[in-house]
Amino acid sequence: MFLVSKGLYDGIVGAGGVLICFLLYLLFHHIGSKLKSWKNRVEDEKINENPQKYVDPSFKVELLEVKQQAENSDTKTIKQIHLKGVVLNFIKVKGGSFIMGATNEQDLNTKSECNHPHRVTLSEFYIGETEVTQEIWTCVMGNYLSPYKSKKCPADGVSWKECQDFIRKLNKMTGLRFRLPTEAEWEYAARGGCKSKGFKYSGSDNINDVAWYVSNNKNKKTQEVGTKQPNELGLYDMSGNVWEWCQDRFGNYGKEDEINPIGSNTGSNRVLRGGSYGDKEEICTVTARIGIAPSSNFRNVGFRLAL
Repeated sequence: MFLVSKGLYDGIVGAGGVLICFLLYLLFHHIGSKLKSWKNRVEDEKINENPQKYVDPSFKVELLEVKQQAENSDTKTIKQIHLKGVVLNFIKVKGGSFIMGATNEQDLNTKSECNHPHRVTLSEFYIGETEVTQEIWTCVMGNYLSPYKSKKCPADGVSWKECQDFIRKLNKMTGLRFRLPTEAEWEYAARGGCKSKGFKYSGSDNINDVAWYVSNNKNKKTQEVGTKQPNELGLYDMSGNVWEWCQDRFGNYGKEDEINPIGSNTGSNRVLRGGSYGDKEEICTVTARIGIAPSSNFRNVGFRLAL
């Protein structure tokens, strides 16, 4: 008979127990995720059948034409959402075509296969004037945990998956179809849409005019939205403050022209754009991009909505 010492036997048994517990954890986590997805699908189907049944009584929408402080005295169309005393402004972005990726005004070190310049054509859409704030998050979700408490600061430290939960609840409360912007929509809006002047950052070639980043943010934390200059469309903080989630999976750009692209068909990481208060200026350009796991919830990450 093969004999082993009691200590070795206990070690093997102990290791086996740890492995079994770990496998059970993975199993229950998987089952829990599947149940949550199923529950969300059932709820979405109910809402789609009768969306007005679930709309919050405080909800209303207004369309505004606002004169911009610009040389051509142009106007911008704002869809104003009122919900529980909180106002969300969405700027209309007219459809058009642009060159997406590392164009000539951008840093040479951004020119790689992951952001190869290519032509993209987009349909009209609306996008949030600012990043989603802590006030808006609390209005929808009921609570918010952050070491940086300020109603007008971005809702930071939220994962892509948590953003989806937020959007699902907001859609239920309003009967509308909010979502994260696609990466192409995000870049088009950051560049200024059809009003673009070809700036390196969103709204200026001088980053200090439009962004909170590592060199002008001594507190090393998020700042209140809308305190820097807006870009050509009237959008704030698309460079700096917090990274912003996009709907797309992260992947290399193709070289062919695209119409309303929705990102890579493969991979699990989701796209982040815009840089943050803790990043250097070359990370806050309108073309810089990274991809991280959708469950990640770093403190310098937030989002804005599209509609």
